[in-house]
This record gives sequence, structure tokens and C-alpha cells, in this order.
Amino acid sequence: GGKAADASGSFTLDQDATSPTTLLLVFDNAYSWYTPKFVSYTVTVTPPISTDRLERAERAKAALSKVLVSAVAAQEVVATSDKTAQRTAQVVEQQQSKVDTWQEQVKVCQTAEQEQLQASQTVQQQCHDLEERIASQKARLATEREQLAKLEQAIRELQMEHRVRTEETAALQ
Repeated sequence: GGKAADASGSFTLDQDATSPTTLLLVFDNAYSWYTPKFVSYTVTVTPPISTDRLERAERAKAALSKVLVSAVAAQEVVATSDKTAQRTAQVVEQQQSKVDTWQEQVKVCQTAEQEQLQASQTVQQQCHDLEERIASQKARLATEREQLAKLEQAIRELQMEHRVRTEETAALQ
């Protein structure tokens, strides 16, 4: 005795069989009553596969390859979209930096404008104050001119009176 050769085989039922089937495996050790034998076996039961199922499986395999091609294409689109999104984010960041710079420049201009407005208001107030002083000085000058005119008139009258008296005094002598 030595080791027996491996044996294998299959048993297929008719696909149209609808009733349960029993398969009986018989191992015969009748020729060797005194020496025990060790037998190992594997039985695989595969459920019946209909033609429809086989066709569906073939269609699924064909569709799977198309789905895989579509998935690869979709991954390429996603990668391209990611690159585009990164470039867009960089452009947005650059533009935001420009906007920030412009906003700072606007603030500087607004500050300068406010300072100029304050300076202009100060100058306007100074002009107003000067105009009031000038008006006051003009009024004072007008009053002084009136007084001067009255004084000049009084001087002329006094000079006239002086002449008249001088003439009268000369005539009396």
C-alpha cells in the first residue's frame, strides 16, 4: 500500500430539474479489511445558474469595464477641477491682496481728504473772522471819517470866525 491517487469529478443536474436531488457518495474499503484508510473529500454544491443569469453576468461584466473607464475619466476631471480650483484660489488670493491694498490707499486718501476738509474749514473760519474785522474796521473808519468831516467843518468855521474877528479887530484899530 501506498497513497492512492487523487480522484475528482463532477455531477451536473439537468437545468430543468425542479425537484430536490440527493447525491450519495459511497467510499468502499472492502478489499482491505485489516488496514484502515483515511479518506478526505470536498463537496461543493453550486446552485443552478439560468441562462438569463449568465447573460446578465456577461452584460454586467461589459458594463463594469465601461463604468471603470468612466470612473477613470471622472477621476481625471476631478484632478483637472482640483487644479483649476487651486489656480482660482490663487487668483482670488491675489485679487484679495489687490483689494486690500486699494482699501488701504482709499483709507489714506480719505484721511488726507478729511485733513484737507478740516484745513479748509479752518481757513474759511479765518476768512470769516477777517471779514468781520474788516467790516468792523470799515464801520469804525466811516465813523472816524464822519468825525473828521465834522472837525474839518468846525476848523473851517473857526478859521472863518478867526478871519472875521481879525478883520474886525484891524478895523477897530
